[in-house]
Amino acid sequence: MNNKDAQNYTEEINEILNKIINLEGVIIEICGNWIWVSGNTYINRFALSKAGLHYKRSEKRWYYKPASYVRYGKKKPWSMEKIRNSYGSEKIKTKGFAKIA
Repeated sequence: MNNKDAQNYTEEINEILNKIINLEGVIIEICGNWIWVSGNTYINRFALSKAGLHYKRSEKRWYYKPASYVRYGKKKPWSMEKIRNSYGSEKIKTKGFAKIA
């Protein structure tokens, strides 16, 4: 990823985060350059989908990945624990979570 692509991706991530940061009861986590959303996502599924996220049934979470990401071959799915250990993890404080906590 060159500098221009990285800058565009950063802007893209900021747009998505701004769309979902106020949703009630969701937990937003950044692992590498993917966004993972868990928590009370069922009631927010339409907003998450509209923001460009996809649901991953095996993880029971919504995710967003860069468009440039390409998966080669069939690989065994990773658990969230393995993803966190490999790429690091940072939870984003949401404004909506404080309303129900």
